[in-house]
Amino acid sequence: MVGYIGTASGQSEDEALRLNKQGNEAYQKGRYQEALKYYDESLKLYRQLNIPQYIAESLNNIGDVYYSLYQYDKALTYYDESLKIRRQLNIPLDIATDLWEIGMIYVDLGQYHEALKYYDESLKIFREIKTPQYSGISENLLVIGLVYKSLGQYQEALKYYDESLKIQRDNLSSGSIAAELDYIGYVYLALKDYKRAEALFKDAEDERTKKGIKKFGNS
Repeated sequence: MVGYIGTASGQSEDEALRLNKQGNEAYQKGRYQEALKYYDESLKLYRQLNIPQYIAESLNNIGDVYYSLYQYDKALTYYDESLKIRRQLNIPLDIATDLWEIGMIYVDLGQYHEALKYYDESLKIFREIKTPQYSGISENLLVIGLVYKSLGQYQEALKYYDESLKIQRDNLSSGSIAAELDYIGYVYLALKDYKRAEALFKDAEDERTKKGIKKFGNS
């Protein structure tokens, strides 16, 4: 009987993994309703198996789908539950990821101060775990800078942009360096320091030219 239960449990876990993979494939192709179906079935199995780490992952995946569908209330519900489980499991990188994604929702809702709370905690965790090439740190610094720019707090925005730029320079990431220079340039544009802004935009264009990168959009 023990052997049978173990086999059944293993089969259920394999099925949950298969469903999750199918959900990922559907999500990447923009088939969100199909992705939800697979993720929901995967979540149900993981709940039955009582595997908290995978329950949290499934919740996070469902949150991603609802975010992509602009259904922010539902996305928050799933992200919050995922975050609660991940805090209990004490998995820093996963906690930081959930915090980041919740921050994104509050930015989209225009609730910038609420977003900052989540981004600040996410940044703190990324600093502690020192993610590979500091990508998590740099991305958090960038979005925090964007939030402060949206709030009209330009000096705060510059502080975060500058630190993010330094990390990108250390990693020799030309595309990211160019984008960072543009972001800083737009702040100086808002400050009506046109000469400084023009110099930064030129530096950004030089970086893109070096790697044959085209510019998309602005901020």
